[in-house]
Amino acid sequence: MSSRLRRFALSAAALCAAAGFTQHAVADESSGYEDPRSYVGGSVFWNNPDSNRNMEDGWGSRVFLGTRFDSGLRFEVNGFGLQGERDIGSGKDSAWGIGGDFVFPLTEGGFQPFVLAGGGYTDEKVNGDTDGSGYANVGLGFWVPLAEGLKLRTEGRYMAVFNDFAATNGDDPLYDLQVGIGLQADIGKRKPIDADGDGVVDPQDACPNTPAGVTVDSKGCPLDGDGDGVPDYLDKCPNTPRGAAVNAQGCPLDSDGDGVLDYQDKCPNTPRGTPVDSSGCPLDTDGDGVPDYLDKCPNTPKGLKVDATGCVREAQTIVLQNVNFEFNKATLTADSKTVLNEVATGLKSDPDMKVEIAGHTDSKGSDAYNQKLSQNRANSVKAYLVTQGVAASRLVAKGYGEKSPVATNDTEEGRAQNRRSEFRVLAK
Repeated sequence: MSSRLRRFALSAAALCAAAGFTQHAVADESSGYEDPRSYVGGSVFWNNPDSNRNMEDGWGSRVFLGTRFDSGLRFEVNGFGLQGERDIGSGKDSAWGIGGDFVFPLTEGGFQPFVLAGGGYTDEKVNGDTDGSGYANVGLGFWVPLAEGLKLRTEGRYMAVFNDFAATNGDDPLYDLQVGIGLQADIGKRKPIDADGDGVVDPQDACPNTPAGVTVDSKGCPLDGDGDGVPDYLDKCPNTPRGAAVNAQGCPLDSDGDGVLDYQDKCPNTPRGTPVDSSGCPLDTDGDGVPDYLDKCPNTPKGLKVDATGCVREAQTIVLQNVNFEFNKATLTADSKTVLNEVATGLKSDPDMKVEIAGHTDSKGSDAYNQKLSQNRANSVKAYLVTQGVAASRLVAKGYGEKSPVATNDTEEGRAQNRRSEFRVLAK
């Protein structure tokens, strides 16, 4: 028995080498297609009989019809015939049989090794007499694709024949070795597979592993209605504007965490925790160009130039708009007090700022009268600011009368411009 097993192993190795050599010259089968359920084939085989037979090595042939199951397992019905010269005497002994085998491939596609096991009935003719019996066999083999639907098939079988009729010593079973080669052809054409069941067959499916039930496009890929790269079935923000950067859930990014999405954020790198406006930019309450979170003097009067810290550092002059007085008097109007309230707040936010409040008039009236009126009005502004908490030592009130016009005094419009109060920051 051991010598026959060695011969079987050597034969199997030879088959493997032959199939491997053929594989170098043959392209693998295309993926994405399902082979037909049924196939047919035929082979010729060399038969090495049990030493307990009165028969020399011989040749035989086999035909088979097979079907595939979803699991990959196959079942084949086969018929065979063989003959060999008798060792003693003249003539040839022969046998024929029918049976069934389960065949299981060990790999998928291309060069495929397989194993088989099965059995059946065989009728043997020995020296003119015939007798039938059962048999069982196991084997291994290889498929190598030659063309679509056509494969080279090589196999080796180890067969146990339960028949003492053919044995010279009357003992059974008899063990025969068969090694063959042939062709196998599919019945019908291969069908494209739709593994993910999305309605697009695998050879055309650019996204072959789409989850079941997900709507796909003509290429088999999940729909992405807003084009953000996150398919609709995963997109928690399905209507993101085109071009907006999104996270893994398909929602627009807010990189600086200010509550304004990046695609709407005009100041995308605002420090964390900084209050912002609707455009995502830090608040600048006093409008001096320095955002509140950097502004050390957050209530600077409007119109003054500031440094990088939001504080006034250089001498400059602004006109206090809408600071008005009752006719021919130094009494502030109610609207003027509202304006000066804001000025007072700004002065208190920058305690180092010293200012001159300059009063001006038009040319109507005498010089002396206008000088006195302008001084009184400057004093009135200073006094009001002091009532709002600004230290008097920081304020200088000075009237300039009609000496410093900014427009012509020949028109009412020009005279109105000349009647003004100015806010002059003194150098620090």
